[in-house]
Amino acid sequence: MGSGSSVALSMKRRQDAIEARKSAKKAMKKKKKEELYKYLQENTDYQDKVRFLFQVPLLKRLPLDQQPLVARAAKSVKFPPRTVIIKEGEMGDEFFVLRQGEASVTVHTVKGDKVVGRLGPGDYFGEKALLASEPRTATIISESFAECLRIHRQQFEELGLKEKLTFADRKAERKPKLRRHKPPTPKTLQEEQFIRDCLLNCENLSGGMGGLTEKKMQALISVMWKENVLPGRRLIRESDLGADFFYVVESGTFEVIITEKLAEARAGAIVHSKKTVVDVLKRGNTFGELAIIFLIPRRATVVCTSEASVWVCDRLQFKSIVMPVSEEKQLEFVQIFSAVPLLMPLLTTEKAQMAKVVVEVTYNADEHIVEQGAPGNTFFMLVEGKVVILRDDMVKGELEANVAKQTIPYFGERALLYQEPRAATVKVISESARCLMLDKDAFDEHLGLLREVLENALKTMDWKADKKKKAHHPGDPDRDRIYRHELVTCGRMGCGGYSTVDLVQHGNSGNTYALKSISKGYIWESQMKGAIANEKDVLYMTSSPFIIKLFETYNTPKSLCFLLEAALGGELFTVYKKHSLFGSEGHARFYAAGVAFALEHMHDRRIVYRDVKPENILLDHNGQVKLSDMGCAKFATNSTYTVTGTPDYFAPEMVKACGHDCNVDWWALGVLVFELLAGKPPFESAYPFQTFVKIHKGIERVRFPALLMGSAEDLIKGLLREMPEKRLPAMNGGLTNLWKQSWYSGFDHAAMKNLSLPAPYNPQVRSNRDLANFFANADDHPRELPYVDPGNGWDDFFASC
Repeated sequence: MGSGSSVALSMKRRQDAIEARKSAKKAMKKKKKEELYKYLQENTDYQDKVRFLFQVPLLKRLPLDQQPLVARAAKSVKFPPRTVIIKEGEMGDEFFVLRQGEASVTVHTVKGDKVVGRLGPGDYFGEKALLASEPRTATIISESFAECLRIHRQQFEELGLKEKLTFADRKAERKPKLRRHKPPTPKTLQEEQFIRDCLLNCENLSGGMGGLTEKKMQALISVMWKENVLPGRRLIRESDLGADFFYVVESGTFEVIITEKLAEARAGAIVHSKKTVVDVLKRGNTFGELAIIFLIPRRATVVCTSEASVWVCDRLQFKSIVMPVSEEKQLEFVQIFSAVPLLMPLLTTEKAQMAKVVVEVTYNADEHIVEQGAPGNTFFMLVEGKVVILRDDMVKGELEANVAKQTIPYFGERALLYQEPRAATVKVISESARCLMLDKDAFDEHLGLLREVLENALKTMDWKADKKKKAHHPGDPDRDRIYRHELVTCGRMGCGGYSTVDLVQHGNSGNTYALKSISKGYIWESQMKGAIANEKDVLYMTSSPFIIKLFETYNTPKSLCFLLEAALGGELFTVYKKHSLFGSEGHARFYAAGVAFALEHMHDRRIVYRDVKPENILLDHNGQVKLSDMGCAKFATNSTYTVTGTPDYFAPEMVKACGHDCNVDWWALGVLVFELLAGKPPFESAYPFQTFVKIHKGIERVRFPALLMGSAEDLIKGLLREMPEKRLPAMNGGLTNLWKQSWYSGFDHAAMKNLSLPAPYNPQVRSNRDLANFFANADDHPRELPYVDPGNGWDDFFASC
């Protein structure tokens, strides 16, 4: 009995232990799954945050490589409906960008709280407390579920957002223009019919603006007042920028007079001219409508020559009745304003207000939109067509609109603010051109609060114009675009499994670039759209002298193309083999430092590179380092689990597939230093599995060549530590820990960072078309995969121009 009970108890304990292990294993598996989901969600959220910030109008003028830093600093906060986000009168240390939902702007008045505005996704608030340490000027209340991105004062100042962004001064007071309209005059049926007939006979009204309907005519008649005019009174003066009234002549006569210069005079001399009467206006004639409709200076002087009476309508009344903007058009205009760099600081509600007062006008081929030297008070946005800029009859440039690509050229902004004479002539060279126009009167009447926004933006642009021309970036709306058809192929630089890289020259500037073309057939068959989009995002969000620069992206029928900086010094791997540089500490120090600076720049933006190797390091014509090929790079806030890269450079956490972060790149940097000094990677084997076994055993099991013993060995082992957070640049101090190593003793890393340290090897590059440092065989050309466009627009995201 005792023996049987003992056996049963032993078996029960064993079974319990097995069940406990199963439960623990199951719990561990569940925990890992939850952690994996959490990390994947965090990485996805970060990428979404970066993409959202790229679309926020206020931040579009921020250099794109700075936007991941803003995304890193911005924390997501969520508010239920009817929650007070900030309160008027309180001091604050936070700046907000509304990501989802809607919010109201409320201010306290003597009559109680008043809603003065609405905020939607992309709008911002709270900047005043950070810019001037002032109390909150309004209360912001969430009207629905709302999500905001919040940046604290410390990060706001560290990122330099006060200097880099233009904010609206919404506390500024404006003095509304004194309007001189009068109450409407009661009219008899005969007088109403007379005015109606006059309006119908006015070609500029009946033929345009969608036609003058009976409803519009009745509204116009109802607001008009009657004035008596004495002989000699001038109602309109030639070249006057103010178009305040529209007139219908009931009785009397008016002369239309234009002034003609007799000859061109030199500066400071007396200008001789003569006045010519070109028309006489009588009963039934109308005048003044052209300057109101087209926002142009008065073309003639109109003077009363006999006692007269006129029916008058104020310009604002005229525009609101004759030229109303439909809600559909207003929404279209708001989208257009979001693509105009000058208007990016405006809130959605402010853009909506502007949409109500702009005028849409179409010009025909060869028409002049503005003329050099003419007085001006109108701001133009080109939304369709192409124009040429002429100064002293010399072509100075061309502007072309493309709403789909958010290319909205603009001109005349100085006339809006300062009424300066036109600096150039703008002539239509396409079949037609469509413009949105905003005149100074409408701006002052409705948008005077935003004067400081435009003035600050202009000052910023003037400052940039005085500096060295800013770097070209495919996301910069002010850049000089490089179009695909302007490029001429010089030769092939290299091939990959699914892409080609050609050296191309820009026909207009003569500059050369590397054009990387990726087969759409391969992308479609391999379901690589996400990877290509990710590569584009990474290139968009980086701007370092140690990383290959992106200039444009193109979408052709068979390929997606990256226009990249051409580093003509060749691949580092080829250079090392050709010139027997393996083992040279001077060369290795220089190239490893360049790669370290590139990785630091990427890691600051939460980008993990994952493909460090000599083949991906290029040299420019001065021998400076350029890290290339972002195909394996991705945004990662915490761990990511995709196994990618070159096996010889895998870190232990990559081999274990247990999740890795940016610190895998510091491991790879250690492998790179070892290979540049020893001529081969430390864990090299005939098969990847054997390589992974060696990596798992660690660097301590690797026999170092005599050349690497000492300071080089210490540095390499400091990078190849099994614990990711213990690798030298991953610890507190960052890259400073690297420069403190004996191997880098005497190395001027500051000069290296600002590109003033001479390169140890100067490649021979005879011209910007020289391909002598590249070798591409025809046999290496990737196989063409058939591609038929599915027509679902999957590739619409890609092209920059």
